[in-house]
Amino acid sequence: MKKKLSVVASAYNESSNINQFVQRVFSALLQVQRIADFPVSYQLIIADNNSQDNTRNLILQMQDTYPHLVLIANKLNYGPEASVINALKYSVESDYIALICSDLQDPPEYLVEMFSTIISSDLSAVIAVKKTTSSPLPMRFVRRSYYSLLDFASRRSTVPPGFHGFGVYTSSTIKSAISIWCDVGLNLRQCLVYCSQPYSLFSYNQAARVGGTSTYNIVRYLSEALRAISQSDATSSRTALLFCFLGACLFLSVGIFIIGIRTFHIADYASGITTLILIVLFAFTIQSLLIGLLSRQIEMLRISTNNSNVNHNVYKSPSYSSF
Repeated sequence: MKKKLSVVASAYNESSNINQFVQRVFSALLQVQRIADFPVSYQLIIADNNSQDNTRNLILQMQDTYPHLVLIANKLNYGPEASVINALKYSVESDYIALICSDLQDPPEYLVEMFSTIISSDLSAVIAVKKTTSSPLPMRFVRRSYYSLLDFASRRSTVPPGFHGFGVYTSSTIKSAISIWCDVGLNLRQCLVYCSQPYSLFSYNQAARVGGTSTYNIVRYLSEALRAISQSDATSSRTALLFCFLGACLFLSVGIFIIGIRTFHIADYASGITTLILIVLFAFTIQSLLIGLLSRQIEMLRISTNNSNVNHNVYKSPSYSSF
């Protein structure tokens, strides 16, 4: 039976990389087609996120050489996640869908092994995680902190460190991830991991960026972390319960301390002061516990919505045929 493969990428100001990226992706897809034991068709979908350089024109020019290169030209910059989600909607008729960055830090050659793995198995996804990176130490620290915050903010999924979306997924996995992203408010990484059950990890060495400018810097990671904390499903209850735990520890510690100094007559307090301190600490603990429980109940009912309406045009080669 014929299998349909799609590769989806978002690009912003990647004029120095986009030609090589397209060439290497189609080369990898051609290799998958050659080694497969069944007919394979494929396409590459690139969402240009309103680039300010020549990225869009370069993609249009390459459509003469690569008929199955599809350009989605966003009329505004909607951010990387909304842009990718919109592009993924054009890929869901495929059997398997790869998500990759267009900056060449995720080497397209790895797609051959990843496609081969998922096609020959019952996996929902092959998720790529960086085992080495050329990023400086401060950026690596920020990234690790970012993944820890994602895990704290949501009970739906645990994002593997080093995963940023690069992977190959079944069509049903992508459809579910799109639905959750639009309805629940998790970020794309969380949605992909949550829907990818079961999945296997593919470790790789991230290549150094040789052209263009990354949109992910320390400020971007911090803003993404704040958004995850404010919108994720477990932030309120886990924060409140954390304060409840700290309040209980403080209550017990102060109680033991006061009992000790009163027992051994180390110091004396005015009548009622120790009782008042303990009552305040106990009330704080109970209040934090109740807020945590209430937050959990609200989280079970809450449904937030991401705006996934992206104003865009779709450009296909005149020789594009339904794959």
